[in-house]
Amino acid sequence: GLQLALERPQLVESMVLIQGTTGDTMKALLQPACRLPGVPYLLDASLRVVPKVFLSNGRRRTIHNFLCRHSACCERLGSCLLWLFGSDLIVPAGIRYTQDMLQSDAHFANYCRYALALGKHRIFDRLPDIKAPALVVTGTPDFITPARCSYDMAAQLGGKTELIDDVGGSHYYIYEEPQKLAAEMA
Repeated sequence: GLQLALERPQLVESMVLIQGTTGDTMKALLQPACRLPGVPYLLDASLRVVPKVFLSNGRRRTIHNFLCRHSACCERLGSCLLWLFGSDLIVPAGIRYTQDMLQSDAHFANYCRYALALGKHRIFDRLPDIKAPALVVTGTPDFITPARCSYDMAAQLGGKTELIDDVGGSHYYIYEEPQKLAAEMA
């Protein structure tokens, strides 16, 4: 949406931006872990290497099948792990998201390429050129894309901007509270 608003502003009447980033994605994702020195580079390297390893020997299929067969167990384990981070992330959505990401070799490879592309796409300095009105939505406990990314984006946009921060919304806000998001957009 942001790129289109820059390149073809006549096509963008208004925008709803949900938990987005504007560059340096590898430094923003998976908070608080990616705040540690070297972790963003490790994540970037992993996104380059893991697809080759997973796709060459059937590991992707094995992991996907395991997650599908043991979803409830993985959700309980995920809840325990996320408790350590103090997050309100909805674990079932995270497990389903991972299952979707791993559903096929092509899908997994494309997901990793997309994540790498997000890390290279830097648009923050061009945001003041975007004049379309925007509703920027975030959730405070989102440790995948921190709320600060949305705050920074809202402050930098050049048009009328409204920022909504739902203190109860995680990275899966659009699944958790679709009625709230619909009301904000109306």
